[in-house]
Amino acid sequence: MSATISPGDGSSGAARQVLVPSADFQQTGTVDWTSLSKSTLTESLAIFQRYSACGVDPLTVVVARALCGNFRMAAIGQKRLEDALQRLQCFGSVGKVLWFGFGAQHFIRSFSVTEEGATCLALAASLMSCYDETVAAEILAEMAKLNKAPKELSPANHQWKALLQACAGVLHSTTFATIAERFMSLHPDRWSSREPGSLGVACSSPASMANALHGLGKISRGEMVSMTIMGGADAGWLAALANWLFDLTVNIYTPEGEVLHIGTYREPQVNIIYDSRRHAVRASTQLQCTRNTYRLPDGTHFIYAHLDYPAERCVAYVGGRLSWDTALSKAFAPNFDKLLGMPERFGKALGNAARVYRAAAHAEEDVPTFWRGAFTIYNSAGYGQGFLQNLLFWFPELDSLRDHMNDGFRLTFQEAKAQFRENLSALSDECACRACPQYEQFAQQEHCFVMLVRTVIHLGQCLATFKVDKSLHPTRWGLDELYRRTKARFEGELDTVEPVFTQSRNEDPPDLGIGDCWDFQLFPSESSMHDAVIMFDARCGTKARLANAVAYSRNGLCVFLSLLQQPSDDDEDISQVTVVPGRIEMNGRAYSMVVDMGRKDTVEPEGLGLCPCGDIRFGARTSYTDLSMIVTDRFEKLEVTFEITGPELPAIRVPPAQLRLFLLRSRSLVSCSNKQCDIVVPGLLESNDLGQEEVETGQGRAHIVRGDRLMRWAAVANFSASQRLCGVRRHAFFLIDRECLQCCLAQYLQPGFQVFFCGGDGFEIHDDASRQEVQAIILQAPGIRNSD
Repeated sequence: MSATISPGDGSSGAARQVLVPSADFQQTGTVDWTSLSKSTLTESLAIFQRYSACGVDPLTVVVARALCGNFRMAAIGQKRLEDALQRLQCFGSVGKVLWFGFGAQHFIRSFSVTEEGATCLALAASLMSCYDETVAAEILAEMAKLNKAPKELSPANHQWKALLQACAGVLHSTTFATIAERFMSLHPDRWSSREPGSLGVACSSPASMANALHGLGKISRGEMVSMTIMGGADAGWLAALANWLFDLTVNIYTPEGEVLHIGTYREPQVNIIYDSRRHAVRASTQLQCTRNTYRLPDGTHFIYAHLDYPAERCVAYVGGRLSWDTALSKAFAPNFDKLLGMPERFGKALGNAARVYRAAAHAEEDVPTFWRGAFTIYNSAGYGQGFLQNLLFWFPELDSLRDHMNDGFRLTFQEAKAQFRENLSALSDECACRACPQYEQFAQQEHCFVMLVRTVIHLGQCLATFKVDKSLHPTRWGLDELYRRTKARFEGELDTVEPVFTQSRNEDPPDLGIGDCWDFQLFPSESSMHDAVIMFDARCGTKARLANAVAYSRNGLCVFLSLLQQPSDDDEDISQVTVVPGRIEMNGRAYSMVVDMGRKDTVEPEGLGLCPCGDIRFGARTSYTDLSMIVTDRFEKLEVTFEITGPELPAIRVPPAQLRLFLLRSRSLVSCSNKQCDIVVPGLLESNDLGQEEVETGQGRAHIVRGDRLMRWAAVANFSASQRLCGVRRHAFFLIDRECLQCCLAQYLQPGFQVFFCGGDGFEIHDDASRQEVQAIILQAPGIRNSD
C-alpha cells in the first residue's frame, strides 16, 4: 500500500499554549506608530537567533504584529491554528546533520506565543497557501500603507517575503486551502479559462485585498456588522479566511443573486458576489449591496507591469488544494467525468499499464533489456496490483473502474501492450481535443482523453515513490501543471532532463523498443522529486531546477530523498521521496536546496577522496561498518555526500543522488527463475562468503562483490569513480539478490545489442565488438538462492 507519514512520525512542536494579547499592541483598529517607534524590543538572544536563522528582520516582526492587532481570532480559529502547530513534524538525516520540516526551535514557535503573532502567522500562512510570494508580499505592504505606516517603519518587499517564507507551510496540512479552493471553484469563470486574464483564476489587486482584509478586521472586532465583497475568484480566499480563522458566517452569490453557498443559521456577516466576464454585477431582489461594499478589481496587469519579477504564468494565479477524494474530477472538469463515462477503455488501460510495469519490475523473459534498465520503481506500489491499489487509495473516484482495471491486468505482457494501445486509440476516437480525430474548432475540449489517462498513470507512478501524509493535499495548479507537462512531453515540447541515449557502432536497433519504452512512460523516477514539488506547490515547482538535488524547500514545502533519513537499497525504500511541510535546516539555519557533492557544478571528482581505477579489493575479513554524512555550506545551498568507513579500509565517499540512480538502474536487469538455469561460465559456484571475485569470461571481465549494504555502496562508488577518473573501462552494474550468477553473466554475454548503464549519465548501447570495453560489476546480496 501507499507510503504515508503518520502523525506520530518525527518530532512535533511544543505543548498547547493559551494566546493572550500583547500589552504592546491594543486591538483598537488603529496603530499608534509614534508610540511604537519609541517602544523597546525586549527579546532574548535565542529569539533573535531564530529570526536570523529564517532571515526575518525584527522590525518586520514588530510591524506585522502591530498590523494584526486589528484582527481578533475566534476561539475556533485559535484552536485550528494550535492543532496545525501541534501536527508539524521534523525529520533528521543520517547523523542528525540536516533537519527537514518544522523543528521545536523554529521561528514560528516563538512568533505564535501572543495573539497578534499567532494572527500574523495564520494570515501569512494562509496567503502562502494560495498566492505567489510576490503577490502576498504586496498585500502585506498595502496593509501597512492602509494603516499609514511611516516610511521609516515600513518593511521592504523582500523583508515581507522573508516573513512569508518563514510562516509558509504551517497550514499546508490543514483544511484551509481545500476550503479556499472549494469557495473559489464556485466562481462562474473558474473553468472557462486557464489564463491569468480570467477573473476565475487571476488574483485581485493587492490594494483592494488589503482594504477587504481591513474590513474583515472590523467585523472580527465587532465594529462592523457585515460586509459585501465583489470580485474574482480570490474573493473565495477571503471567504475561507473569514470562516476558518474568524468564524464568520459567509454567503456566496452569483452576479444575478443566485445562492452558491449558504453559511450557518446566523445572519451573513460576509457576502461574496462573484464578478463574471459574462455578466454585469447588479443588485437583485434577494441581495442588496450595503455601504460596506468592497470591490476587488483584477490585479494581473498591475502585477506584470509594476513588479520586478519575471512574468511567469503562475505568478498571478490564485488557487488552493484539492481533496484527494475528488481531486481528478475537480482539476480536470468537466472532461474527467466524461472519461469516467467510458469505464471499460479507461479502466483496462490502467490495468494494462500495471501489467506492463509488473513485467518490467520482474524482468520477465520477453521484456527487452532496455525496458528493464529504464523502469526504476521497484516498491510494491509501483507495479502490478500494488500500482492499481495505490491509485484507488489516493483517488477513490476511480473505484468504479476497479473491475475493468483487473480485467486489463489479467493478461500476458504482450497482450497488455497491444490492448493498451487499442484502448488509447479508442479513447482518441471519442475525444474532441485539437490533437484527436474528432476535433471541432468551435467545440474543442480542453483536456485530451488520452493525455488524461497518461496523466493518471503518471500520478500513480509519482505517488508510488512519495512518502507523504494524506492530510497534505495536491494543489489544483499542481495537477494542472502535471497534465500540461505530460501532454508537452508526448508532443515533444517539454525541455526536461530525460535519460541520455548513446550508442556504439550502430544505429538504434528496432528490437530494443526505445520508442515503446517511452510510450509506456517507463522513465518516472529521475524526476520524482521535481514532480513532488510541482504536485504540492506548482509555483515553486515550475521555477525549480533540481537536476542534482537531494532535497529542496520553498514556500513551506520540503521534499527530500528518503535515502538521507533511512539509508537503504531495499526495493521498498530506495525510490522513495519524502514530502513534508517545512524547511531544510542545518545548525538552526534555513536552506533552500541540498545537492550532491562532487558533481560538475561543484567540485571535480578527484576531490571526492575515492580510490582510482577500482584499486580497492573487498576481502572476506574486512568490511565497511559505518556510514556518515558530510555537508558543506555553499552560499544558499548545501552540498552533501555519504562517507563509508571500516577498519583497515580507506574511506569512500558517494553522493546520495548518484548512488540512488546507480542502485535503481542496476536492479531487475536479469531474467532468472532459479530453476534449471543454464551454465554459461563453468566452475563458478554460488557462495555466501563476503568479498570480491573476478571472472574472466573470454568476452569480458566480471567483478563479483558479495556483501552487505555498505559493501555494495562502497563498490558502486569505487568502480564508478574508476570509470570517471581513468576513462578507460566502462562498467555495467547488476544489483542482484534473488537472481543467480549464471543468469546474470548470461545477460552480460548475450549476443547482439545490449544496453548498459554508464557512469550516472545515461544508457549506452553496445554490440559484441565493443563488449571488451565493458566490465560487469555484479553486486550480490548474501544469502542468495542457488540455481538448480
